[in-house]
Amino acid sequence: MKKILAFIFLLSLTANLYAQTKETNDYHNVLGATASTYCGQGLMYQYLFNKDYRLKFAGYYYHSTSNNNYDKSDLYNIGVEFQKTFHQTESTRFYGLAGINYYHSNDDYTNTYYPSTSATSRVMGGAGFGIEFTAWSHLLINFDVGFMYYNQSYSNNTTNDTYFGIGGGIGIGYLF
Repeated sequence: MKKILAFIFLLSLTANLYAQTKETNDYHNVLGATASTYCGQGLMYQYLFNKDYRLKFAGYYYHSTSNNNYDKSDLYNIGVEFQKTFHQTESTRFYGLAGINYYHSNDDYTNTYYPSTSATSRVMGGAGFGIEFTAWSHLLINFDVGFMYYNQSYSNNTTNDTYFGIGGGIGIGYLF
């Protein structure tokens, strides 16, 4: 934990050294990647309405077929996150967030001995706080933490897994 805090501190110093004085109001778009219990995982697009409010979208789609064309997998995740800035300097931003994402996987195994199909659906979301560092005027790196809700259901099982706890996220993006 000390190493993570030291890394974040060094990153904030680096961001302070290389940040320019250009306001983020001049730019309204961010493209990047994220892994979060709030908006999900994958490629990320964020729209800056103004210096106080932002909306982030994230997601991915993955399809896999085995060499024999009998086994197939489809995975996707899509999510959205709302952010409200509480305090901002030239190189850092502290914000509150609320987000939700949906994950689904579908696996088909059609071999002759044990054919099966399974599907998993997951809803995750929550609310928390984040800090974002600006480095080299356009590179944004963020860390989130807060409370989360998790509910997962399975196609071949009548029970659901539900969890309330601590969630988090990390992301990197390019401001333009």
